[in-house]
Amino acid sequence: MDGRYRRLAINALRKKLCDCSIQEADLFAAYFLALRAEWHSSVSIRHYESCIGMYKFIAGEPARRTELFNVYAPFILHEFSSWLNMKGAFRSNLVSSQSREIHWTPFNLFVQHVTPFSCDNWLPLLLALALRLWYYSRLLGSLIVRVIKGQGHGNTETNCILREALKYQFNEVGLQKVVTIAKDELGSAIKQNSVEHFAPLLLLVSWALGIRIGLEIVEAGHALHGLRSKTVQMQTRKLVNYP
Repeated sequence: MDGRYRRLAINALRKKLCDCSIQEADLFAAYFLALRAEWHSSVSIRHYESCIGMYKFIAGEPARRTELFNVYAPFILHEFSSWLNMKGAFRSNLVSSQSREIHWTPFNLFVQHVTPFSCDNWLPLLLALALRLWYYSRLLGSLIVRVIKGQGHGNTETNCILREALKYQFNEVGLQKVVTIAKDELGSAIKQNSVEHFAPLLLLVSWALGIRIGLEIVEAGHALHGLRSKTVQMQTRKLVNYP
C-alpha cells in the first residue's frame, strides 16, 4: 500500500476512535492495514492495541454488530491478540518460567473461529491446524535467524520466553491430536494413491516435523549443533521418507 494512502487511512481511523464513531467496517479496514504493518515495530504494536480496543467497543454495542461481525470478528481478534503477544515476547526480557503468560486462543476455540472459512478440501480441524502451523513456522523462523546472528557474535542465547511459549503451544493436546489425525489420514491417502487428499496432508505433516526440527535448533542455541542432534536427524529422516 502506498505510504500516503496508508497514513490517510490511519488518520481517518484515529479520528473515528476519538469520536467514538467506529463501525464494524472500520475494524475490517484496520485488519487489512495491520497485515501491512512492519513486523516487530513499535508502530505495529500500537496499531494492534488500538484494533483490539475497536473490537471491544463494537462488541459492547449490540446495535453496531451484524452477522458479519459475529462470524469474522472473533477470528480477527485472535489474529490481533496473537500478533501483539508475540511482538511483546520478542521485546521482552521475562524469564522462561513466565512464558505461559503469553496467551493464544485455545486450539479448540480457534477451530470454532475458523469454521466459517472451511470447505470440503479444508475441513475446520485441518484448516485450524494449517493456520496455526504457518504462524508458528513464521515465528520460529524469526527465532532461528536470531540464533544464527547470535552465533556470529559469539552469543548462543535466544529469547527464552518466546521459545518456551512456542513449545507449549505447539505441544497443546488439542493441536497434537489433529497432527496425529493428519498423519493417519496421510498414510491412508498414500496407500490409496489419493493425490487430492495427499497434498494438503503432506503439507501439514511436513510443517509439524519442520517445527519440531526448528525448536531443537533454537533449544540448542547453535544451528549446526541442533542439526547434528539425534532428535533432529530422526525427524529429518521421517520428513525425507515421505513420497
